Amino acid sequence: MPVRTDVDAVLERAIRAIAQDRGASMEELAARVGVSRATLTRLFSSREGLIDAMGRRILAHCEEVLEEARLQDAPVEDALGVLVTNYDVLAQLWSVVYVEADVLGVPELSAAADAVVQELTAFAVRGQGEGLFRTDMPANWLGSAMCSLAECAWQMVNEGYMGAKQAPDYLARLLLDGARP
Repeated sequence: MPVRTDVDAVLERAIRAIAQDRGASMEELAARVGVSRATLTRLFSSREGLIDAMGRRILAHCEEVLEEARLQDAPVEDALGVLVTNYDVLAQLWSVVYVEADVLGVPELSAAADAVVQELTAFAVRGQGEGLFRTDMPANWLGSAMCSLAECAWQMVNEGYMGAKQAPDYLARLLLDGARP
């Protein structure tokens, strides 16, 4: 009986691999994911199909997190808590989906990622209005900084430089208090 490959596990590993090397070929991705090229091609007929599946998975997770965070009506600190707890989703969005459309070749997914970043920007505006976020910086910079810092934390966790449980606290502290002691 042939061994079954868990598509979700392959996608998770492929997301990490493509974040490290956006130009990786199917053969390189298969090696990094830990499956044969034939298995990867059986699951995803092309690199474009794999990228599309990764992007859709990430965007679906983003939708779940944004729904849980209730960015428009939950207390700002509570919503931020949900965002930093789920930093990996924002990191994957920023690292894999929210890149130049021609880098990964899926403009539809890049447009959906733009919409997520716009929601984060609107959340930053709300946080500024409620006095939680700095007002001396543009809200779009703050929304993008959330994703960028999340990506940094995710990479540090993936590379073993930071514990996964430390990342949300570090993110919240840096976002709210800055880098000063």
